[in-house]
Amino acid sequence: MLGKLIKNEFRNIGRLLLLINIIILGMHLLSIVFESVYNSGVLSGTVFQTMFGAFGAIYIFSIIAVNIIIFIIFAVRFYRKVYSVEGYLTHTLPVKKSSIYIAILTSSSVGALITAVVSLVYPLTRIGNEFILANKVELSDLVHLFTMKNITGYTAFLLAVGAILSVISAFALIFLCISIGQNWKAHPILGSILAYWGITTALQIAGVIVLVSLANSELAQTIFGVDRLPGDVINALSYCGIAAEVIGIAIMSAGSVFVMKRKLDLQ
Repeated sequence: MLGKLIKNEFRNIGRLLLLINIIILGMHLLSIVFESVYNSGVLSGTVFQTMFGAFGAIYIFSIIAVNIIIFIIFAVRFYRKVYSVEGYLTHTLPVKKSSIYIAILTSSSVGALITAVVSLVYPLTRIGNEFILANKVELSDLVHLFTMKNITGYTAFLLAVGAILSVISAFALIFLCISIGQNWKAHPILGSILAYWGITTALQIAGVIVLVSLANSELAQTIFGVDRLPGDVINALSYCGIAAEVIGIAIMSAGSVFVMKRKLDLQ
């Protein structure tokens, strides 16, 4: 049943994701056209340079805005499917509340990741190429340098896993705050915002306390020892980050499911 729920979620968000990513690809194509015309020298002058600069600013802000908007869209969708009138129909399904939550969390995370990849791969690739050309270095030289620092494919894998878990963790936090906000019947949106502010503030304070307490510990010396290569440090920090994110996702998901099970007065 969980598989069917996830499949249905992807079917529901498929058109939206397709539309958003087509728009992103269109922005990438326009940037290529503008850059080609600019480099060709066919059009020049202050007016065209101003237009090119304005488009560049719009392009950058659009990429950032799309990735923020996708989170807002999925947050609203979670509220509608779980706590609104539409949520009443969702809760009448003969499935566990945890299955409903996992299906929505999975589809939202995958949708956001797809959008992030489509929107960021091309700009990051261009930045990397410009860096290589500006510094007149060969790609093989960079690979050799990374290998000497023990920054390998495994390091990239750990960073990718951490990035994926970060997106899932972000949605788990958003869904938890929405769930907590529903306990404030008069102002659920304000309750969700206050819950987000309170949880993020508490996490920041806890993070500072942990960092300060571990600054001179044996663990810190092990991770940041003078004999440790940069790749070793990145790998060790990735292990810690992945473990923290997995624990955080589990706790926040359990909190959301708990509220879903106890929430009887659906608006």
